[in-house]
Amino acid sequence: PQHSSPPLGCDIPVDKLNFAEDPTVPYRCGEYAVYRVPGREPPSFILVRVVEELTTKGQLSLGPYNRHFLIEIDMDGSEEDASILDLFKLQAAHEEYLSNDMALTLSSNPSRASQAEEGPGEGGALTLEKAKQQIRRQVREAFQLAPTEKKKLHRRLCLIWHPDKHSPEHKDLYTKAFQFFQNEWQHWEEHGKGIPENHGTEGSSWRPQRWSPWWGDWESEARYYRYSGSGRSRSRGSGSWRHWYSGSSSSEHGTTSMHEARRWFSQTNSDLELARKQIHAGLDQVASNALACFLAQQVVEKALKAGLFASNNGLCTDLHSNDITALAFAFQQTSNNRSVYAHTLIVQDYYLPTRYPNRGAQSGIPCENFDHQQAVKAFEACEEVVHIVSQFIDAQKSR
Repeated sequence: PQHSSPPLGCDIPVDKLNFAEDPTVPYRCGEYAVYRVPGREPPSFILVRVVEELTTKGQLSLGPYNRHFLIEIDMDGSEEDASILDLFKLQAAHEEYLSNDMALTLSSNPSRASQAEEGPGEGGALTLEKAKQQIRRQVREAFQLAPTEKKKLHRRLCLIWHPDKHSPEHKDLYTKAFQFFQNEWQHWEEHGKGIPENHGTEGSSWRPQRWSPWWGDWESEARYYRYSGSGRSRSRGSGSWRHWYSGSSSSEHGTTSMHEARRWFSQTNSDLELARKQIHAGLDQVASNALACFLAQQVVEKALKAGLFASNNGLCTDLHSNDITALAFAFQQTSNNRSVYAHTLIVQDYYLPTRYPNRGAQSGIPCENFDHQQAVKAFEACEEVVHIVSQFIDAQKSR
């Protein structure tokens, strides 16, 4: 095919790249992108075309930053496997750099158009609190990657949150967000976990280092009893905050947690059956696919909470959260099961876009935006999570 400008494989000037865009924004078949060629110094960026997303048979990606795409890198049709962390978008202001048909392919991606208006990450106007939530998730997922990929993602996240990459009127917001990102990354490097959410923007702790383990245990337990409604007082003379009670002894708290696990898991199975019915209905009614995807997200959330209650890890996890990636990470740490995190990622974005017209792509509404294949994939993922958690709860009961 003839291209007026420019040909595939040609160098793209750095000033035309959108470094501030989150690398998880999806690429579609036939879309044009810019590829950072690995191993070249100084960095070299070339124009490529996305052929398809690559999947490994029998395996799931361990996160949104582990995705790979087959790309066409020159006019001879040569193809290459590219990490999503090596792919970039052109800035919207420079799309005239392409011929009309190429620019149209770029701008027709609804996910990209939505993010261009809203800023990095999820829908809605970006606030500092939303930025922190996004940074926590991004950094947590970064530390699931291999060292080379983690280094790439660190570089991308620095570009995404650096105030110099954004308009002057947002400088204060991105300055604070970038400071939080730096501290969150350092905290993961030093402690293997993120900064507790009740800390300030700077993420510094006033606690003396030698008291940190004791304080962490106390705070985790206090959070559990506060949120579950179980803890109302503390027996006098007890040396541990485990002796908080509301008409029960400390020995009964394990039973209470398993009781909660059974309640949450019963609701999980009820939602699973509702999702199954929507899958069958989706063959004839397109609107049922969005509901099936939403129910799959709910199944995963409730199953993970059941697993955390069963492990007594309700003591260290905010079980009021609907951030299922955080719940999956906590369950993964408890159960040593890495696959549950991968299954969870499949349905992580189905909480709001499946129900609200203003939380997904600009065009269409939820009842039109989800197809049967997506619904089936979501259902299979939630079914796997239920199976994993069921086995885990059974193992906890036998202890």
